[in-house]
Amino acid sequence: MGTGSGAGPAGDSSDAGVAGSSAGGSWDGSSVVRGTAPRPAPTTVAAPTPTERPGRLATRLDLVRADLAAGSFAQALSRAETVLGAGISPGLRATALVLAGDAAYGTGAYRLAAERFEEALLSDELPPDAPHATLALGWAELRLGRREDARLTWMRVARQFPADPNASIALILAAELSVQTGETVVARKLLDRVLEGHPATRNAEIARLSRSIMAMREGPTRQAARELRMLARSAGPSLVEERRKLLDGLMATRAQAGPERQILLTDRYAAGQAGPSATSARPPRDPSAAAPETAGMLERFAAPFLDGAGDPETTPRVLHALLLAAVEDKAWTEVETLAGRLVDRFPSYPSAPELLVQVAGEAASEQQWPIVRTGYAHAMARSPALAPRAQVDFAEALFRTGDAAQARAELTRFVDAAPRAQEAPRALRLLAEVTEALDEPVEALAAYDRLRGDFPRSEWTTRSLLPHARLLQHAIGQEKRARALLEETVQRAEGEELAEASFRLAQVLAAQGEHARAVNWYMAAAHGPAERSRWHRPALLGAGRSLVALKRTRPALAVYRSILPATPIGPLPRDGRPAPELVEPVEEAELVAEAAYQIAEITRADGQHDEAVDMYLTAAYLAPGSQGRALMGAVRSLVAVGDRASAEKVFRRLVESSGEEPEILTQASKVFRPGR
Repeated sequence: MGTGSGAGPAGDSSDAGVAGSSAGGSWDGSSVVRGTAPRPAPTTVAAPTPTERPGRLATRLDLVRADLAAGSFAQALSRAETVLGAGISPGLRATALVLAGDAAYGTGAYRLAAERFEEALLSDELPPDAPHATLALGWAELRLGRREDARLTWMRVARQFPADPNASIALILAAELSVQTGETVVARKLLDRVLEGHPATRNAEIARLSRSIMAMREGPTRQAARELRMLARSAGPSLVEERRKLLDGLMATRAQAGPERQILLTDRYAAGQAGPSATSARPPRDPSAAAPETAGMLERFAAPFLDGAGDPETTPRVLHALLLAAVEDKAWTEVETLAGRLVDRFPSYPSAPELLVQVAGEAASEQQWPIVRTGYAHAMARSPALAPRAQVDFAEALFRTGDAAQARAELTRFVDAAPRAQEAPRALRLLAEVTEALDEPVEALAAYDRLRGDFPRSEWTTRSLLPHARLLQHAIGQEKRARALLEETVQRAEGEELAEASFRLAQVLAAQGEHARAVNWYMAAAHGPAERSRWHRPALLGAGRSLVALKRTRPALAVYRSILPATPIGPLPRDGRPAPELVEPVEEAELVAEAAYQIAEITRADGQHDEAVDMYLTAAYLAPGSQGRALMGAVRSLVAVGDRASAEKVFRRLVESSGEEPEILTQASKVFRPGR
């Protein structure tokens, strides 16, 4: 009996689906006797010869209803019993018996309530609200401790009045009692009848939730997870609260509090006889028209279970299924939250280790490393043994979440214990990356060499060519090996990796004096990939340097000028005034500044001092942090063209930017001495 739950004889309204008016279906009064142990005959009041008019008695019954609506149950019972003591018609008597039963229930007189409901249902004329009376009889029997009688009575509601809104809540109540007695097959059939016969009611959502929880008790499945996801989206956490109230009503004893009975019964009679029927059949929310916010919906749906709507057996299984749903949705924030709730609140849940390993494996495929780390860590705390792939996943998760030292320990242990395992190449490749991040290049090279030597045809070896070569390039005396690996890499790589390999190969060739070949690889790095890579401008700068080394200054100037932005930056003021705002931002300003400086150096060497000044000032403007050499070059060129006034102003700017650095001041004083 409960507002929103159907947990009482009033059945109440919207959420429970209990009505008090319609009486559809056939009726056989003899069906009250259900083969149970005989009980004492109900106490009845003999009907004497009518002494009052039917209209006056009907008015008295209206007063009974008003008392029930006001919560005056004792007075309502007294009035109803008085009416029963008068000579009244069978139909009016049946109605009075139902009202007396509700009033007795409200006072806690459950035995009298049961007698009045049974007598009403055995009357010569069935009361108009027979479905409610039958449902209420079940509640009275439950309060008397006759749980099996209550279950059978509620089953009879659905059988006798299948079209009545009371039928769906009666089926759910009978199903929940069946679960409590271990009759799960019967319970599932009863819940299926709700979904089949009353699909457009709120009670159908309650039945679906109960059925899903039953399925999870037998072992959480993907199907149960999908049903919970659907309920979380369409009904939200309020559905969980409604089911909790219903279950609380089933667990209540005859010591049930009076105030609760008042609320349940007064709501029914205050709403009027038609109210419950109208609201109980309301359809569930249409997820396409009024779906709640999907972000965090599974977490919100789980909250009531954690706050008391579930029990120590049910709640972890619900979290289990919701975790599966969150993983399927790739809702990783919710996965992390739900997993934390499961581990923190139910540390001994037996399925947790296997579940967390499954979740961590799914998260690893999506590179959700914090989830991978916590999932495997919790699983290992309960069951230390992990599969080889999971061990490497865990090590990578440690590395990606900032614990490189622990990752190295895990990887070293793995490759030493299983040097030929299927996951060994990946572990070696990861070990090299981890030790490189720990600034241990020697150990990193050893891991790469071991990978290349033990697994030459592994995909991880192929993927390791470039980082292996990168380390060799910066290792003393390893240029030859680096070149060999880079030449192999450019034959296999593509896209961004190909651009980097081409660039680094060009660097090695230039360092060895092979500038002509270096230019070719620099240009391949700059223009080879279909989409411009981050190596485009660095490669053009490298090509320019190699062209200068080959004394091909004209092509070098063309390459450098291709780095400059399409919108000209200069000419810039030569008298120390602030430079104007750029028309548009310059990408990779440091690299563009380097190109401008190299152009200035070439043009100054050719005696083109005016252009050189503009390029020097452009370089200083774009790279303020390294403007000293550019301003120094501008001073030289200004002195060369005889513009000593501008040279003095640029010199002052140079002093202001470089402070009292002796080297800068010494170089400047050789070119220009202010005041001479």
